Amino acid sequence: MAYSGNRSDKVVTVPIGNCPKSLFGLSGTVQWLCPGHSCPGCGGWSARVHSSHLRFPVDGPVGGRRVGLTLRVRRFVRGNPSRGRRTFVEQIAGLTRHHGRWTERLRAVLASVGPATAGRAGSRLAGVFGVSVSRRTVLRMVEELPDP
Repeated sequence: MAYSGNRSDKVVTVPIGNCPKSLFGLSGTVQWLCPGHSCPGCGGWSARVHSSHLRFPVDGPVGGRRVGLTLRVRRFVRGNPSRGRRTFVEQIAGLTRHHGRWTERLRAVLASVGPATAGRAGSRLAGVFGVSVSRRTVLRMVEELPDP
C-alpha cells in the first residue's frame, strides 16, 4: 500500500511498510521520502534535518478493522533563522494536519457523519464504522464545517 501526495509539481509516494494484523486492527509504518521540505512560514526550502519523532495518527477502518499508522516526521532547520521560527516539522499534505490525531480521510468520514446525525447518534454511527468518538467530537466536527 502507498500514499501519494502532491508537492508542487512532483508526485511523491510514501510507502507503507508491512501491515501486521493485531488484536485491535492493522498497523502500518509511514516515512516521507522527500529529501527536504518547505517552511510553512516563508516557503523557503530546507534539507537540513534537526531531529525526527513519531506520530501515531488513526486512519479510517479497512475491512472492518481499525487502522493505526506510525508516522516518522522530521524537524527541519530553516536556512534563514532571522524570520522568527528556527525549526519546523514537515506535514504530509492530504494525510495529516498540524497536531492532528486523525488522518484527513478519517476526518472527512466524521465530517460527513456529523451533519446527518449529530451528537449521540453520530458517535454510535461512527462506532459502526469502527471509529470510537464522543458525541462532543462529532458536534465539534459539525461546528468546523463552513456555512452553506
